Amino acid sequence: MTSIITESKNIDQFVNTLTKVYKDRLEILSISHIPLNYENLFLKLTDRQKEIAYYAVQHGYFEIPRKIKSKKIAAYFKITQSALYEHLRKIERTIYHSIFQ
Repeated sequence: MTSIITESKNIDQFVNTLTKVYKDRLEILSISHIPLNYENLFLKLTDRQKEIAYYAVQHGYFEIPRKIKSKKIAAYFKITQSALYEHLRKIERTIYHSIFQ
């Protein structure tokens, strides 16, 4: 079983594509709407986490390929790379828990 998250505007196209690819092997068990409250999500991050997340996004850390390396972000905030990774993991955990709980 596989779970997939997509924006509602893409769901019809996505289901049609899966149906063509998997034909008789596709069984959709459920489609759920998960409302996101971005304001509350942002409030759950500490000021430092907001600062790091904003900087990372603005400088392309989450792009593929990355436009900035973690070493540069860590240097900008005058922290070690391991401290940066810990901040990023906590940010991700907060975001994921806000979405999936």
